[in-house]
Amino acid sequence: MFRIKTIAIFALTIFTFAIPFGSIAEANDPVIYGTVTFADDAGANDSAIISVSGIAPGSYAASLISSDGQQSIELSVVDVNVETLQGVVQSTGSIDFTFDSSSAAHEGTDLLSTYSRFQLKNESNTYSASNNAENTASISALVSNIHDAKASANSLKTNLETASSSTTLESIQTSVNSSNSDISDLKTAVANISSASAEVKSTDESLDVSAIDAIVNNINTWIASIEANNSSVSGTSSLAVAQTYVGSASGGSVADSHAILNGLEDKFEYNSTGDRVEIPGAGGIHKAIVAAQELGALSVIEGELPESEASYELNGQQVNASVLGLGLPSVGDKFLTITMQLSLVLGALLVVTSGGILIFKKN
Repeated sequence: MFRIKTIAIFALTIFTFAIPFGSIAEANDPVIYGTVTFADDAGANDSAIISVSGIAPGSYAASLISSDGQQSIELSVVDVNVETLQGVVQSTGSIDFTFDSSSAAHEGTDLLSTYSRFQLKNESNTYSASNNAENTASISALVSNIHDAKASANSLKTNLETASSSTTLESIQTSVNSSNSDISDLKTAVANISSASAEVKSTDESLDVSAIDAIVNNINTWIASIEANNSSVSGTSSLAVAQTYVGSASGGSVADSHAILNGLEDKFEYNSTGDRVEIPGAGGIHKAIVAAQELGALSVIEGELPESEASYELNGQQVNASVLGLGLPSVGDKFLTITMQLSLVLGALLVVTSGGILIFKKN
């Protein structure tokens, strides 16, 4: 009888502790007040778009901070916009601010590659956002590879447009031949995009890179079309035939070069609610850049930033991005919560099972 009571007490104690730990899981999903997204303005990733709502009124210093806490930049002092509804001043408000080349502190820095943390702070309130340093490094590498492809695609477009405006077969073929090296560079850059996209997915399975992969497939299709046209131009002795294959913005290789950069604007459909939406994969390099930058968006929550991480380089070694550099999970990490809950459940099962064995042996 004593054994049964003892086992029951142990089991009840474990499940009692499990209740508050279960509530910790809820606490690990904090309220998200908005996002900070990186974008291109005068240069690559040199703009930051802050969009938050439902936060306490006041003037806040908005800053970006590196993963190791060694670098920071104050974007601006921003004021919360508080609305008045039906004569009642609301208790919370919003901030919609874009840090770009018109901002006083703008230096053209690649913000995405340098900063993975954000903070809104005044004397009374603090809101923050952070991303894992490894994720930020892989996303930054992806965006960089897409920009490399953009440079090659622009050069390709320039050579093909030169061919399109030429009036002799020889000059057309010269420009087309020059574009072949651009195609080679572009194909290498696109292959690097695919590798970088896979690397992003391997660092965080929750990151959706399908839009970028779809765009890569389209770009490869347009490249193949240009290669076929270039081959036809090189092999013909007819000026008219060469001009047809080179084409213009409305068709031929020139149109394909535009699509590589800008996608196909007329690719759309209507969804179930009647809204016009783009067909997946219809975009080009410019939309791929935006899609990649959105992967690095920071979610703004209330509270201080977690412990700084060690600086992180994706392909240049120097990993170790955990808190305290000990390989420990970060504060609020769901892995930690899940592990604790599983340990509690398994512990309870172990007590009950052991008790059952003891009772069985006694009988």
